[in-house]
Amino acid sequence: MSISNIRALNCLLIFLWGEKTMKLFVLSLVFIGTIIIYLYVNIIVMFNKKKIKDRLRKIVKNRPTRQKNFIDVDFEGVADQESKKKYLSLREKILEFFDKALAERKFRAKLVLELKKADIPLQPSEFMFIVVLFIACLFFIGILITQNLIVRGILLMFGIWFPCFYLNLKQKAQLKEFNNQLPDALNLISNALKSGFSLLQAFDVVSKELPPPISREFNQVLKECRLNISMEDALNNMLKRVNSPDLDLVVTAIHIQRQTGGNLSEILDNINETIRNRIKIMGEIRTLTAQGRISGIIISLLPIGLGLIIYLIKPDYISLLITHPIGWMLLSGALVMELLGIILIRKIVNIDY
Repeated sequence: MSISNIRALNCLLIFLWGEKTMKLFVLSLVFIGTIIIYLYVNIIVMFNKKKIKDRLRKIVKNRPTRQKNFIDVDFEGVADQESKKKYLSLREKILEFFDKALAERKFRAKLVLELKKADIPLQPSEFMFIVVLFIACLFFIGILITQNLIVRGILLMFGIWFPCFYLNLKQKAQLKEFNNQLPDALNLISNALKSGFSLLQAFDVVSKELPPPISREFNQVLKECRLNISMEDALNNMLKRVNSPDLDLVVTAIHIQRQTGGNLSEILDNINETIRNRIKIMGEIRTLTAQGRISGIIISLLPIGLGLIIYLIKPDYISLLITHPIGWMLLSGALVMELLGIILIRKIVNIDY
């Protein structure tokens, strides 16, 4: 169906149902499409947990004894390709297409690492398929509800920006949770070392006693060490996945202790106290800067909310900002000043500690 046919169908539906009914119909489609995408992602996540376990079993069985970099393991080469091709569904064909498109690109390895940081159990092909589907839905909605190229461009940019924003948000949540659990993990490791356990046995205690995400990361370190990867490489791999400054301090201390010797439990106790003090200072700073952060959010959202309210009450009054070139210049200037204000407020309230 061409774009002209879609526009003709849109005009016919507006003529038959009325503009308000048509808008409600489009919003209902958007709502239903969002639910479908959400259910699809959850189904993928549910089935992927079993797939990942099966692939890891095959990797452990077929892998050589020495492997330097466990992060960049290519799980796709493990499955039996001949039997898989016979039963490919439409979804699997689409994912295979995205896999081939990403196979020769460095972007794939980076995306694998970013998904690990965010704890999203998806393959790069599955994630890219969801992103493309989301962008296509927004673009189709823009074609249906408006003929303004600026609005369509905004919807398209939002479709590109939102997956990156969601990925970054999940990574920050995982990092915050990991940093909050790290002092308890260091306390467990220190007590285990004082009881006569080895460092790997202490890691095993952390993986069994503490909840995710920290138990999952230490369990991954244990799995890599069982695959004859050195302790230094396994800890460095965990640092790449988590990218935490507190963990960097711990890993550096363990590396130095393994090379020069010393009482590791006492070193970890000192680092634990430092991290706890930093978390306490961070909480005090966030309390003191809460008013500034809330003020920045309100000031940032106020022009957008006021513009939407005026548009709903009297569309003709504000339509010149969208249709006239001078209005475009004013909106561009307002957007630049808005971004500068957000950056300045964030610089003021974000304090390095």
